[in-house]
Amino acid sequence: MELSAGDTAWVLASTALVLLMTPGLAFFYGGMTKAKSTLNMMMMLFAAIAIVSILWVVYGFSLAFGNSGSGYYGAFSLSGLSSAVGQLTNNGGMYGIPLLAFAGFQLMFAVITPALISGAIADRAKFLTWCIFIVLWVTIVYFPVAHWVFDFGDKDAAGNITGAGWLASKGVLDFAGGTAVHINAGTAGLALMDTQVATAAALGGWLIVERIRDGHATSIGAASGAVAGLVAITPACAFVAPWAAVVLGLVAGCVCSCAVGLKYKLNYDDSLDVVGIHLVGGIVGMLFIGFFSTTVVNSVGANGVFYGGGFDLLGKQALGVVAVAVYSFVVTLILGVALEKTLGFRITRDAELEGIDFVEHAESACGFQGLIDSGFINGELTTQTKWVAAHDDVLVEMGSAR
Repeated sequence: MELSAGDTAWVLASTALVLLMTPGLAFFYGGMTKAKSTLNMMMMLFAAIAIVSILWVVYGFSLAFGNSGSGYYGAFSLSGLSSAVGQLTNNGGMYGIPLLAFAGFQLMFAVITPALISGAIADRAKFLTWCIFIVLWVTIVYFPVAHWVFDFGDKDAAGNITGAGWLASKGVLDFAGGTAVHINAGTAGLALMDTQVATAAALGGWLIVERIRDGHATSIGAASGAVAGLVAITPACAFVAPWAAVVLGLVAGCVCSCAVGLKYKLNYDDSLDVVGIHLVGGIVGMLFIGFFSTTVVNSVGANGVFYGGGFDLLGKQALGVVAVAVYSFVVTLILGVALEKTLGFRITRDAELEGIDFVEHAESACGFQGLIDSGFINGELTTQTKWVAAHDDVLVEMGSAR
């Protein structure tokens, strides 16, 4: 196996870009929460960077990509990553890159995945319990699932592939993982185009639904639509044509916008619409591959329903969706209940009213405390404090109490 300088450069650049997703998500989620919760939201995501990065080196990468011969979990042969120095990998593909570069690239996906969960429990999770949850969740859920989906195995001397994850070995396609290292430059350019147009179409689709349903389009809807498009195109961008990426984006924007509204009807707890955007958007993108994937775009992939491939690929994609969703849901439920019963996961109602930033971190993002203390003249709220109260419901309660 020879080193591919171009692929190595691309993977390193992609690593930096994917890393930026986590602080970007911190700002996005932080802007969507109440002012008294902004710092906690950002701390939850930066904690994910710190914790997962350490675990990835110690044993995470090895569990995800170590060759144990099993399709369900890796080995501990790469623990500490010392043995990875100087090694090349092609992860089942054609071109070689340094194993450490590949490990760094995959680390960024390992970081962003638990970080996304934070949006569902914004404003009310104990910080210490959250940190413990990250350790347990990535160990029991993410590292094995990464092996299932992203580990395309190693080629032996005879050219046979060994050690592939069980979903990868069945032909489940997901570009945002291992396959990225052996997609050629032309396909990389196509990924770029598909990502752009799918995001734009999803933004438009979300705003159309908002306009029809609510009578107006919102800025938060535009941002959420763009994210939904990015989620949906993530697995599909290397396997579908640009026109199909537009269709995917439009479908994802409309479906995810509708899905977000269901939380009010079904009464499930999801502060920042993680379920409606990321779960639903991910399912839409994975299943879309089964219909619109074509080997004309990428010979590494397979033909979907509309390109003469029948329902074989769609079935594989559905298997991947169901397997990962069920496993993640069951294990996450068990971990959540166990932590709630032992350490306690949710802060108290009084702590929520006071603000999780003060309770958990003893600081404030916006310096509103001074306005609260000095905002009353002869028992009346000043204009400045009324403005603050209008943007943070707890201040109204504090004002009436005084």
